[in-house]
Amino acid sequence: LRAYLQSVAQVRNMVREESIDLVHATSAISMQYVLPVAKMRGISAIAHVQGKHLKSSRVGAFIAWADAVVAVSTWISRDYRIAGNRLSIVSDGINTDRFCRNIVERERLRLELGIATDEPVVGMVGQLLPGKRPLLFVDIASVVCTKFPRARFILAGAGELEKDVVAAVEAAGLSGRILVLGYRADVPALLSAMDIFLFTSCNEALGLAPLEAASSGLPVVAGAATALPEVVEDGTTGFLVDPDNVGAYAEKCVQLIEDEALAQRMGAAGREMIFRKFSLEAFRMNIDQLYRRLLQC
Repeated sequence: LRAYLQSVAQVRNMVREESIDLVHATSAISMQYVLPVAKMRGISAIAHVQGKHLKSSRVGAFIAWADAVVAVSTWISRDYRIAGNRLSIVSDGINTDRFCRNIVERERLRLELGIATDEPVVGMVGQLLPGKRPLLFVDIASVVCTKFPRARFILAGAGELEKDVVAAVEAAGLSGRILVLGYRADVPALLSAMDIFLFTSCNEALGLAPLEAASSGLPVVAGAATALPEVVEDGTTGFLVDPDNVGAYAEKCVQLIEDEALAQRMGAAGREMIFRKFSLEAFRMNIDQLYRRLLQC
């Protein structure tokens, strides 16, 4: 407790010395220190809710002290029961210059991974954790491979389930079809190498991975759960399915493999959606408007 109070005092001194009029807490740690100081100093404060972890921690109590609450999705705001004039829905922005279709990178990465130019590639990027359900990805891939033996699958990300995923791939006899790459820093290039983005997570406050995929011109197949219906326009930028139905995921992947024109239309619609709703420019404008409202300038 003493260390906490000392840290709060340090933040309070900084706010006073720098004549700060508004604070914006964007993490669980910062909320514990910044919001109490704002309350004591009588200055404007914003709590930025970006995940479910705050709800199960003591930090959630500090949100009540904020003058405004920014939630990254409507779903997460409802989950926290945040409403009224304090609430603003401001989704994270995607760097459309970084996440875009790159034919050169597509060819380079496919060559590196041993994937032929005419092989359809279904992929996912995400941590290999229970909430992301990477083992479900393997199950879906197994079904798709029975219909399209030439289909290839990319699963990129690290996490506690990595060994289990590799074992499941080997048990299914699909080591040559499903590539478990571990952590990769070249996510934009990986997305360029794919044709379809299959997202099996069902625990998303927003869903940055499918947004980055959409920005890269990929159709997205995801579960109709949590905030995912806010980032995938069903039937337009991809498909939303029963999040626990392996066959439903596989069916939509097969449909997109069979109908390349549909996949391309959905991919183009996804990139247009990013510019319309999830661009960095839109994010900056929304945050700027909130700052100006709180500061009345």
